[in-house]
Amino acid sequence: MKKMKANGKFGEDEEAVSAVIGVILMVAITVVLAAVIGAFVFGIAPPEPAPDLRFVGVAANHTTDNITMTPIGTAMPMNVTDLVVVVNDVHIPSGRVTPTDIMVGMTVTINASALAPFGLGASVRVIITHLPTGHLMLDTTVTAGA
Repeated sequence: MKKMKANGKFGEDEEAVSAVIGVILMVAITVVLAAVIGAFVFGIAPPEPAPDLRFVGVAANHTTDNITMTPIGTAMPMNVTDLVVVVNDVHIPSGRVTPTDIMVGMTVTINASALAPFGLGASVRVIITHLPTGHLMLDTTVTAGA
């Protein structure tokens, strides 16, 4: 039996492959949409960029057990509650870091007395990490002086 085609010509019986291709395309679209929606629902998103903040001029004073440094960068101001401060493997609470809002050029002081005291000539390791991003902002060892 001959069927008339859309262009007006007659041809032999032909099986359409378009139904199978259509189903495959619909399944592929569904899988891609499910992956995209799942990424948003489960919070898989690009990581937050690390702040541009570095500390220079790090010094440790053995008399006061204070560590001083100067922040440089563009991520200002930054609250100390966003930082994890560790001195000689001891976590220093944010209340022992002054000032509470860090800005370029100011002196930041970490009071390590009673938590991680150090003597004259001692090696003092200071590690500062940005809590929201996990970015390491400072990892240095200084010698305690006067």
